[in-house]
Amino acid sequence: MTSLALGRLIDVAQGDGRRLVEWVPPAPVCSDVPLPCRFSIGKTEDGRRIVVPLSWVENDVEAIILCIKTLYFAGLAICAHRERFSPATLDQWRVMPWLFEWARCSPEHADRGFACLTDLLVLGTKYAVKSGLISEVEDGHTPHVIPPEFGVWDLPGVLAVGKDAAERAGHCLPDAQVQVRYGLIEVARLALRNEKYAKRLCELDLRRIVFEALYADDLDDAIMAQATEHRIVRRLSRWLVRHRRQTTEEFMRLLMAAGASLVAALVRPKKGGGPIDPKLGRQLLIALGWHAYSFLAAGIASLMANFKALISPALTDAEAILFDDFYLPQPHYGGLPFLLLRERSDFLEPVTEQLWNSGPCPELTRLLRASLSLYGRMIRTRRAIDRELHRPKLSRAPSDVAQDRRPSAPGRGEEATSAVDDHDALTHHIYKRIKKPCNCPPDKTEVGDVNLLP
Repeated sequence: MTSLALGRLIDVAQGDGRRLVEWVPPAPVCSDVPLPCRFSIGKTEDGRRIVVPLSWVENDVEAIILCIKTLYFAGLAICAHRERFSPATLDQWRVMPWLFEWARCSPEHADRGFACLTDLLVLGTKYAVKSGLISEVEDGHTPHVIPPEFGVWDLPGVLAVGKDAAERAGHCLPDAQVQVRYGLIEVARLALRNEKYAKRLCELDLRRIVFEALYADDLDDAIMAQATEHRIVRRLSRWLVRHRRQTTEEFMRLLMAAGASLVAALVRPKKGGGPIDPKLGRQLLIALGWHAYSFLAAGIASLMANFKALISPALTDAEAILFDDFYLPQPHYGGLPFLLLRERSDFLEPVTEQLWNSGPCPELTRLLRASLSLYGRMIRTRRAIDRELHRPKLSRAPSDVAQDRRPSAPGRGEEATSAVDDHDALTHHIYKRIKKPCNCPPDKTEVGDVNLLP
């Protein structure tokens, strides 16, 4: 291991209560950092300093991926110099952002936020129940995707507990989206009262829970285990050797240009063992993309630990909680920083706002685990139902074709628009029944032998 001096922070601009700085890498690695790393140091509502990359654009996937790659390649330059990476090791680390980006932009990545009632509703109830996708629905209840091991709930019950939780958290007159968000976290919190469920949850692999909260593809453990040893990796290695002499900046451009052609070269080569089944090929690339998350976490941590040491005055303990959780690997995220789980920020907000105020504790980390598990279960149910209900009706038996039992908006006659298609009408329909919420916290419900992870 070779020691490396810290970089430098130079002020780029200042104003609006923010300080804009650029991280200047140490001289030995300066040529290996392809893009400038600039940050905004602002303040939260409670006066704590918070560091945000200037290239970060909320809800812009391309900008977020570019930001992550910029931080990673700067950190990789530090790691490669400090650990004296061999050319083969450097190749392996350099390709990880491409694998991450391929997985992150694939259809298997879960983008649904479960931020409104329509995300939770299930249409075609008869078929969904018959297929085992949801449990039997009681008369008068609106079918939904919340799995039974989290308790017996109806949507007015979720809204009711969500409204109470949001008000306790300081939200005045929370709207339906806030109530749904807080309600789902309360569903996870109440599920932990059931000792049988809580014990089963703790026995599950946290990395697997995090993966299933990000990707809706069901990869079995065998594919996860064999991905790094599969011949697809050898093909990728041969491709890397041909481009070893390129600089990091040239290599980034090459990977961006390769795109689908590189996937085709890996899955359908003329040599090296013949073609791979396309479905298996996609699953292997998803598994490799998930494998890349650990590399990205290590690279980003190298840069941000360097950056943290340069901030003057030094971060307070309360400010360090925010910084460390966002940029450095955390055990409660399965060894990843929150930066790599940012797409779940809205869903997890009721948990993370407590985590960032008081720091991690056993109660919050258990709640975080249960919340991630709940999202993973719901997204799989949601996708399975949508996939089945969008199949051509001729591909199902007549008895399997579900009748549309959606409540129609009042006063529109035979041409009534479904309340599911009209968000205001749907909200009105649910709120009409909120005075009589039906929920049974799971400490009053026997949980059967249900696998949390399909």
